Amino acid sequence: MRLIQNREAFSDITRSTNNQEHVQSCKKNSSNSKHYIILNANDLINRQNKIFNHSAAVVTHSTNLQYENILGNIDSTEYEKEEKFMLDVTDVTEYTEDIFKYLYKLDKEIVAQFLNKKYTINEVINKETLFNWIIKIHMIFGFLEETLYLTLYIIEKYQFLAQQSSSHSEELQLLAITSLFIAAKYEEIVLPRTVYYSLQTDGNYSINDIINFERIILRTINYDLSFANPLNFLRRLTLIDNFDLPRRTIAKYLLEITSIDSKTFIHFPRAQCAAASLFLSRRMFGKHEWDSKFVDYSGGYKKKDIVFICKLIIKFLLSPIVHSNLQHKYESTRYLKASIICKEWVLAILKQQRKRRSKKNKKYSKLNEDINY
Repeated sequence: MRLIQNREAFSDITRSTNNQEHVQSCKKNSSNSKHYIILNANDLINRQNKIFNHSAAVVTHSTNLQYENILGNIDSTEYEKEEKFMLDVTDVTEYTEDIFKYLYKLDKEIVAQFLNKKYTINEVINKETLFNWIIKIHMIFGFLEETLYLTLYIIEKYQFLAQQSSSHSEELQLLAITSLFIAAKYEEIVLPRTVYYSLQTDGNYSINDIINFERIILRTINYDLSFANPLNFLRRLTLIDNFDLPRRTIAKYLLEITSIDSKTFIHFPRAQCAAASLFLSRRMFGKHEWDSKFVDYSGGYKKKDIVFICKLIIKFLLSPIVHSNLQHKYESTRYLKASIICKEWVLAILKQQRKRRSKKNKKYSKLNEDINY
């Protein structure tokens, strides 16, 4: 027990030291470097020289966004993690096809469980509040993204099997924190002590409450934590996309939207959502192609199979902000301010559509005047 406490104390000190060093390096580099997001000249929308807070990024907007020298202001740890993952994948290339063949099959089996799932208004409100809160706790603990996706899946599966959707908010809070507790055991290497989970509930639930409810959840889901994590599908697709960090980061934000907004996307396979997220991210950078390689690496999803999901994602981006913690998370420079960039891009597209409609209406009105004359 003393060893675990010492290790946690050491990790806290190391984390705070790294944060201080990162802040100092950002201050030092921000005055010497400029990071641009460049647009195509034909689609200029007269919105230039908008400077983001705490960075030297000059942002311009168009229907086709492209990056130039954007990596200098990013936390390198995220990039290094992904690099290591890609190296790990190349070490087991002989098993890659079999692994993803199993994951695609598991993905469709999971979706089949929720085909008849419908949400009431109260369930939607409770789930939006719950997921927004669990994102905050996930950020506080500094867990991996895989842990968040597994947590959301455990919540959905437990509620579906136990028919607990009508639970009170206090019970939902216990369900959420315990699901995170289980998912962290499954995905993480270094874990916080159980008392920290209890503290995040403001003392509403004790350590024993969490441990006892853990048993209930695991018995209800029959100890089955098999899950086709959508990040696995997205990372495989980034191999075809030349492992481009800006496009992958925005795709991660769009993919997380499909997991958070479960009422809209729960009936779609995770691989299909990952393909739609990368496809839409590439569109933001002026890359419209989706050739046979992308189809093969996405699990067989063609452009016609993912356009509808892209429209649903755009609809989410245009809707009022409900998951404020998700928005705040991806406003940081660590995630390339992905939520801001996506919002601005969608608004720019909407503005262009309105201009086209107004010109079209004027044309028809003038034509009617000529006919009447």
